[in-house]
Amino acid sequence: MDQEVGRRERVPEGRPRPSSWEGQSMRRGFKIFPPRPPRETVEEKAILRLQCGNEAPIVVRNRSEGGFMAETGRFVWIGSSISVDWPGCGVRQAQVRWALPGRFGAAFQEG
Repeated sequence: MDQEVGRRERVPEGRPRPSSWEGQSMRRGFKIFPPRPPRETVEEKAILRLQCGNEAPIVVRNRSEGGFMAETGRFVWIGSSISVDWPGCGVRQAQVRWALPGRFGAAFQEG
């Protein structure tokens, strides 16, 4: 059994596969993605800065080399550009990838 298990995306029945899937591994109607980078469970307080200039406290619950998940009482929009100020680590730019009431996930941006 393979130790690396990738994420899967269901291919809807009777629908053509997007051309971007050409040459990629398909098995029983699922697209196999590479494994995600490992997550580090943390509980770090930080400051969220929105594009409009507003700030809010957050608690970062997990992070990886590509992003993080945090809890906050502030609503953030999916797709918005944010910056996070980690005490002792500096400011990192990120983009919100998903959001639920009370928490969100963001991917770090290069540069």
